[in-house]
Amino acid sequence: MARVIPVRPSVPFPKATVAGTGTVSAGGGANTLAWDAVTDPSFDKYRVYFGTAPDTYNQNPGEGIVVATNSYDFSAFAPGTYYFRIAWADEFGNESPYSSEIQRTRS
Repeated sequence: MARVIPVRPSVPFPKATVAGTGTVSAGGGANTLAWDAVTDPSFDKYRVYFGTAPDTYNQNPGEGIVVATNSYDFSAFAPGTYYFRIAWADEFGNESPYSSEIQRTRS
C-alpha cells in the first residue's frame, strides 16, 4: 500500500514581520527579540537565524533555532553585535521568507 504524504498547496507565505517597522521591542529584557505573532492557521513554529555579520547566518535555511512563541532571549550569547532574521514554518515544514534583518548588541 502506498504511503500518503501530506503536502501543503503552493500558497505564498506572508513574510514574518518584526515588531514595529523593522525594529525590535525590548520584550522581557534588553536581550530579547519580539515580533508580531503569525495568525495563519497552519502556523507551527518560528525559526530564528543569527550571525555576526549582515546577511550572514550561522544556520542553514530551514535550520534556524526553533521557538514556539513570538520572542527570543539571546542573553546567553557572548557580548557583541548580532544580526537576526525570523521566519515561521507550517506543520509540513514549509518556511516563510525571512523578516527584515535586525541588528542588536549584547553587552
